[in-house]
Amino acid sequence: MTEQELISLGFEKQIEEGTTNQSYYYALDMLEGLFCFTEANDEIKNDEWIVELSFDCNPRIKFKDVKSFTELLNILNQSKILNQNEYEEHCTRCYNRELPG
Repeated sequence: MTEQELISLGFEKQIEEGTTNQSYYYALDMLEGLFCFTEANDEIKNDEWIVELSFDCNPRIKFKDVKSFTELLNILNQSKILNQNEYEEHCTRCYNRELPG
């Protein structure tokens, strides 16, 4: 992936504190415990950024191809919206139910 593709996907530049050469990487928070990040810019060769998807688990999942990563983002975003709607409907049903007693 290129740096511009990362920016287009919503990644935000994170400047690493305490580095002398203005080292930075990109990050994208998806959900709690689910985030994406890249290697630092000084590790990138030929503008080929690799995104690492972290489920706060091991092993980590890595992407180099923007098409497959974009497809995953679309799937996750669609699921996030669906799950939020399902959650709100569930809460509404529970709230409208009469409590026993």
